[in-house]
Amino acid sequence: MADRSILFLHRYDTQPNSSPYLLSSCLCLDLIEIAACTILFQTAASLSKTPTFNFLLNPGHNEVSPPFGFSSMKSVIKSATQSIQFIAAVGVLLTSLLATPEAVNAEAKDGTLVAKAPAATKKVAWPTTIPWQNDYKTTLQYGKLQHKPVLINMTTQGCSECLKLEQQCYSNPAIINYINRTFICMKTDGERGPGTNVKSQYGIQVYPTTLIIDATTGKERGRLTGFYPPNAFSDELARILKRAY
Repeated sequence: MADRSILFLHRYDTQPNSSPYLLSSCLCLDLIEIAACTILFQTAASLSKTPTFNFLLNPGHNEVSPPFGFSSMKSVIKSATQSIQFIAAVGVLLTSLLATPEAVNAEAKDGTLVAKAPAATKKVAWPTTIPWQNDYKTTLQYGKLQHKPVLINMTTQGCSECLKLEQQCYSNPAIINYINRTFICMKTDGERGPGTNVKSQYGIQVYPTTLIIDATTGKERGRLTGFYPPNAFSDELARILKRAY
């Protein structure tokens, strides 16, 4: 009787993909068998105490045995009912513990019941920063190698709109992900250092200015001037690309 549960316990231990629902079903079958055996044993024990049973075992006895009474039968039924209720409660508990949602979704595969694993929820691992370049020629070279246009963030110190664009757009995870997938990026100060040459080359007059440059030719494909809210900023970048390419 217990061989079935032992077999599935071993299988469940050695093959984690096996269905726990099968295991719980087998355990419930064993419990039903145990209940049946218990009822038989209790019935036999109760009958063995009755005069009728003693008369059957000792037919030569001179004492006339009274018929089997209703009180003895009632005692047997009550005892058997309690045993069945207890074992049924244990079976329900085991089933609820072992029959997980994954097990309920079990299906046949190559003749073996296996449990479906729940669909994993994939979390989007957004990048946290934009890898800004600071040299114009190097940025164009990277763009050529990766076949991407170049985005140039023209900024300067003391520019409140530049800071606002940095905090709300260039720090936004969704925009960072979009920009990193789409562009090679350069950030430069138009009033200091090498940025002054870029300012002169493209005629920058307003800060911040976002330039979209063809990496192969160096030609401007579009620009955004001033601050844009995050959604509008990404939409405008996409519009420039669609128009240019």
